[in-house]
Amino acid sequence: MKNDLTCEVVQDLLPSYVDGLTSDVSNQAVEQHMKTCESCRKLYSEMREPMNGEDVSEINDGQKADSKKSSEIDYLKKIRKKNRMRILAAVLIVVIAVGVGLWSKVYVVGQEVEQAEFVQANVAVEDHKVSVQGLLLDTTKGVSDVAFQEKDGIVTVSLRETRKSSFHTNEFQADYQSAEDVKQVVLENRILWDDGVSIDGTVSDLYQSRNPYVGDTSADGRSVQAARAVLGINDGALISYGTQLQTSEEPYGWTFLNVQISSSDNVERLHQEMKQLGCLLIAVTDNLGYVSFEYSVDGAENADGNTTLTVTEADVDAMAGQSVKAMAQTPEGLQQLVDLIK
Repeated sequence: MKNDLTCEVVQDLLPSYVDGLTSDVSNQAVEQHMKTCESCRKLYSEMREPMNGEDVSEINDGQKADSKKSSEIDYLKKIRKKNRMRILAAVLIVVIAVGVGLWSKVYVVGQEVEQAEFVQANVAVEDHKVSVQGLLLDTTKGVSDVAFQEKDGIVTVSLRETRKSSFHTNEFQADYQSAEDVKQVVLENRILWDDGVSIDGTVSDLYQSRNPYVGDTSADGRSVQAARAVLGINDGALISYGTQLQTSEEPYGWTFLNVQISSSDNVERLHQEMKQLGCLLIAVTDNLGYVSFEYSVDGAENADGNTTLTVTEADVDAMAGQSVKAMAQTPEGLQQLVDLIK
């Protein structure tokens, strides 16, 4: 292999070669040259020795035999040290940049809020002006930005959250001027305002749990959970130990079995909650005609077994003065139904 490198070129490359910074092609050329050049080989060997100081006066007498050569070695070692310092500086800059980026993401930029149930918000709409104010329920978080999007009369509000700081608190307030008439205001996956009516977050969840057919286990479970949240029924109340569906003929029914009630509870209030829960389930389940609760107080049964409380579609329609299923077709109508039964 022909090698056209001169000693001067090789000596210029040696600091980078020693630190592994040269390319494969340059490495091969330097190594080929050193095979035939004792002077450059010796210089390479001396450059690889540990650097205990850069002052030529500290090198022992045997190493200073050739002052010109020692000066060259000293110069090349300094270049090598500078290369190392440049690498360390570059690494330090990267580390600082990553740290600043992470700090900015946590405390300045933040991330989009995806769970609207952790946000309490109120909406007011006047003409084309939408005003939103509220707070994050997690007091360790702050709101860094409130953004609006508009399409077909639906205004969608998006929040970005950061760690709470002097820059961002958990409270927020923002206004938006719409280009057309506002029909609905939505925060992430929750409807906050619909056709002139403010919608409670739990009512929005119930509206979105609407189910065409009783018997879809997962859909039924979402409706029950959402209805309980709307009514504020705590996790320890009206617990059912089994359910039974009647789907062989209309009206289709849904029975909650073995509901246990303690006499120390307000039994009359629990009766009312059963009726309210039945009403909401009938409203959001299209083909459901009645809901029954088989219950006992302190585990006691009457002569005919557990006591049964049944709510029918006709009962709740009479109470509402209109079809509850029709009311549940819009968030505004469902909110009115909830306000009525509560």
